[in-house]
Amino acid sequence: MSAFVGYKVQLDLNDNVQLKGVISNVFEKTLNLDDVTMVGSDKVFKSFSVDGNQIKDLVVIDLPAKLKNGKKGVNKKKGANTPTASSANIRSPTNSPRLLNGQLKKSKIKKQQNQNNNFSSDEVDLDTDFDFQSNLAKFDKSSVFAELSLNDNTDPSSRLVGHNKINSTPSTPAVNYDNHEMVKRESNWEANWDSINANTNDTSNKHESLSNYQQRQQSIPSRLSTSTPLSGSLFAMTLESSKSPLPLCSPINLLEIERLSQDEYGYDSSLIVENASRGLSGLIIQLLGGTTGRMGNNIIIDGNNRGNVNSPPMILILVGNNRTGAKALATGRQLTNHGIRVIAFLINDSDSDDDELIKIVSKQLTLFEKFGGKPVFNLNQLKNILNKVDSPLELIVDGLQGFDTNLSDLMDNELAKAINLIEWCNKQHCNKLSIDIPTGLDAGSGQLTNLGKLDSTHQEEGVFIDAKFIVSMGLPLNSLLNLYGYGIIHTGDAIHYLIDIGLPKKILTKGSLRKFGRQWFTNEWCIKLEVSSKEE
Repeated sequence: MSAFVGYKVQLDLNDNVQLKGVISNVFEKTLNLDDVTMVGSDKVFKSFSVDGNQIKDLVVIDLPAKLKNGKKGVNKKKGANTPTASSANIRSPTNSPRLLNGQLKKSKIKKQQNQNNNFSSDEVDLDTDFDFQSNLAKFDKSSVFAELSLNDNTDPSSRLVGHNKINSTPSTPAVNYDNHEMVKRESNWEANWDSINANTNDTSNKHESLSNYQQRQQSIPSRLSTSTPLSGSLFAMTLESSKSPLPLCSPINLLEIERLSQDEYGYDSSLIVENASRGLSGLIIQLLGGTTGRMGNNIIIDGNNRGNVNSPPMILILVGNNRTGAKALATGRQLTNHGIRVIAFLINDSDSDDDELIKIVSKQLTLFEKFGGKPVFNLNQLKNILNKVDSPLELIVDGLQGFDTNLSDLMDNELAKAINLIEWCNKQHCNKLSIDIPTGLDAGSGQLTNLGKLDSTHQEEGVFIDAKFIVSMGLPLNSLLNLYGYGIIHTGDAIHYLIDIGLPKKILTKGSLRKFGRQWFTNEWCIKLEVSSKEE
């Protein structure tokens, strides 16, 4: 519209008022006129502004003097008439003026602007469409690429794509690759995984010393509060779908519930372990990406088995000689059966008597090995396996302690091994998941386990698994809220889950256990919990 500055126009407004004036400028949707007269009256205005939505019609009744005098006139074609004031007639219900009778096109006005900007209007004919087809025909793509190939002396094997492509044979050279052929993969990764030997005879760090731990003087993690601890009662645990506080139990409550389950209902520890492993393995699969094609070794494309080009996930399970260790081993077996590579780190020595392991842990260890899991008994063996595989750890599952034991229950070599293992795990760049409560924290109080007996000069030192996920089995512990009260965990640091391990509901209707009598699970085997401050 600014190209029509200087044009004399007649405006028909929505309220049937007619104005005549010279366009001085256009700002946004406002048209400004000079020397304005109101048709049908004697009213004259030096300047007048009209909002665009008030204009019903616009007619150009005179051209600027510079166009009429031809000083910077429009280029004429043969047979074209120069527009005059009488013949110019621009009407635009859409508020966009255009000359009809004179055929003064916007393209020619654009040419005039190009002349004002020192561009040659003779070199560009804006009245004709650009012929893409004819100009594209002038580009000889074959000769250009032939020249590029001629000047390219790079060895194909050294190209980046050459490192990933599957090698073709001389008799059947590959030219075009299918999507499953573009990346190398270990098509027999299962055989390679089965062939890996952790070298269980490696005893280079079999007898680890507590002095190493004392010399490092491992301090309490910096996120621990040095101020007076808050009470756990200032926090509440709720279901994600409901904001009502949940009743929490003590380790003694859980032991009593498991005892009654076995004595009165025949629901023994092996059934509890199996149900716990099913629920926990399902949660872990979801945390690792769920059904995204990373599990297993088969991908069906167009009815053909193209194999899985993705390396299967690999996780580490920390196993204690207790109920929680049995649940961890059973979970590892379930995950191995679903195509996940699982390494289990056991605190006890590999050459120790089987009697040293409790019966349920010994049974689950045997099953774990038969299903393809890899047990290790020291850090050297663990690192040996990690150096032989093509992917890093993606998750560490902490089953060292659980709700019924404590880190301080370990003695001498086993305690030193556990401390070194915890420190190593916390340095790994992957998430950690703890069963019931992170190892190193007391299941009854939530406090950091006092390892002061190791060295009287360091009464307050200790270590614990820095867990991103804390998964409660059956019922959540009340000590979990104390973790927040002591500043070990802050709200939002950890994600809590609760697994259904199949405990009989009727047990929760008896005696002191009645406070837990509620419908914990409906249509899910694993539910998400939330922890919040009561002051929020």
